[in-house]
Amino acid sequence: MNMISEEMKLNRNDAKMDFFDVSNEGKLSKSEEDDAMIIDHERNVLEGYHLMDTVNMFDNRKYDEIQVECLDANDLKIPLAYKKDFKKEKLKKRKINGLNMEGNHIGQLGIDHKLDVFQNNTIKKPQTNSFNNFRNENIELYCICQKPDTGCWMIACDGCDNWYHGECVKIAKADEELLDKYFCSYSCTKKGKGYTIWKRKCRLSWCRKPASVSVSPPSKYCSKEHGVEYFKERLCYSILEKSEVAALARSVDSVEAFKCLGDSFPFEDESVMDSEILSLLKLINMQREEIYERLKQIEMRTIYINYAKDRAKKINEEIRADGSKKEICALDYRLSWDDDDWNAWVVSDDGKKIFNDGRLEGYDLMCIIEKRKCFKHNNWVAIKIEEMELEEIICRETLKKLRRQEKKIYKRQRRLKALDRENKCISIAHALE
Repeated sequence: MNMISEEMKLNRNDAKMDFFDVSNEGKLSKSEEDDAMIIDHERNVLEGYHLMDTVNMFDNRKYDEIQVECLDANDLKIPLAYKKDFKKEKLKKRKINGLNMEGNHIGQLGIDHKLDVFQNNTIKKPQTNSFNNFRNENIELYCICQKPDTGCWMIACDGCDNWYHGECVKIAKADEELLDKYFCSYSCTKKGKGYTIWKRKCRLSWCRKPASVSVSPPSKYCSKEHGVEYFKERLCYSILEKSEVAALARSVDSVEAFKCLGDSFPFEDESVMDSEILSLLKLINMQREEIYERLKQIEMRTIYINYAKDRAKKINEEIRADGSKKEICALDYRLSWDDDDWNAWVVSDDGKKIFNDGRLEGYDLMCIIEKRKCFKHNNWVAIKIEEMELEEIICRETLKKLRRQEKKIYKRQRRLKALDRENKCISIAHALE
């Protein structure tokens, strides 16, 4: 037994001497020095991986991933004795910053993850945050994305003079000419400094230019050419031929008469109609004229509601500019007048001046109670607009009913005429017999 143990010791010592051929000077051979350098390198790599895993990812939410190129560890030929020592060293290195890494690994690398080695034999330095670079270099940042000027199209806020990328605020460069005033919704609009105002777009669907509303007379198109182009497109979808539309246009003397085409039936010979039918047709025409007048009043009231709304917004902005957080009701009492008072005021000098100027000024006939305390006029803008829209719908439906009644009357008259002609033909045939 002692001989066996002695033999095992000799074999073990021989195995060690195979890898650790220590001379009298205590130095390793060149191949063993290379192996030792590889193991030292692996230890550095392991330490670098664990340092990367323990980076605090919640430190100001600025963490840059370290991308490295690795080789397969199986390509390394490491002696067995060094592997055993390296395993012990590996367990020691896992305890970093007081965290026990022997259990469940909290980093990107698990405990069963294969050891990877950098191709360049160095650990690459983490890239610094791009925003920090901009701040450190004193580069001015813009927009809600806080990035520098990259050459993209930008728009300036009229309230705070900050610049914003069109892509970030959802405004296309093609709509640049349609903007009258721009206030950023992220700051100025919330603070009540103002609202974005758009110009009226040209009626042509694909045109992105503003309509010429400032010329006299105002136009719905950016140019005369686009006005002609618009009606050419409409004719393509019309059920009438171009020659028929031209004949209709030549049959009237004014634009208003052209708009009224189709409201009533063509002229019929009233000599063959009895008095009852004629009186019914006259009544229908009178009711139609009254509805047309009412539609004009609704249009005027709707325009005035917009004037009053713009004045209320402007006055409340002036109040907030003085440092007050309160808003007034700002209802215009003229919106509550009955039809007689309203019609008399519209034709007066005061009413004509307001509609010619296109705006309201001052505090005349306006509710100045604080908005949150004025329960009587709560949400008056939406209510007044809904009233006008509902009344317009009722008028349009009444016009349709009158047209149906008129159509029935004329249809009956045509049928009677056809019967009269048929009877005359029959009587003539009998007379010839």
